[in-house]
Amino acid sequence: MKLGKSDTAVADMPPAPTPLTVESLLLQQAETSDVISDLATAAPISIASLTSSDVSLEAVTTGNVGSVEFVVDGKAKIEHVTPFTYPGDTDGNLQAFTSVVGEHTVVATPYSLLDAKGEQGAPLSRTFTFVN
Repeated sequence: MKLGKSDTAVADMPPAPTPLTVESLLLQQAETSDVISDLATAAPISIASLTSSDVSLEAVTTGNVGSVEFVVDGKAKIEHVTPFTYPGDTDGNLQAFTSVVGEHTVVATPYSLLDAKGEQGAPLSRTFTFVN
């Protein structure tokens, strides 16, 4: 125990662990890793304005995250290494999925361990739209 300012005893408490969170979801050009959009904004994304239709998603996380499960339009993929990206990366080079006109939904859920195991953090869900 240690004494506080008012000379009352306070228990030494370890700091609370940082919660596992996905702070944001970023849409990126797969070839360059340039950010196209933070998916918190709901503005439609013009495929014609992109340098390539090959794009990637990145989950920006906080806490001691061991893996992130992405579910994009119902298709699940688990990423184990930072940056946590969909559909993944090889030695930091982003893999791509092809942007398709229409509305799309992504849910990213952080976990404390590999393979989407251990403590689960709160999922972050975003809907975005590609237009011509």
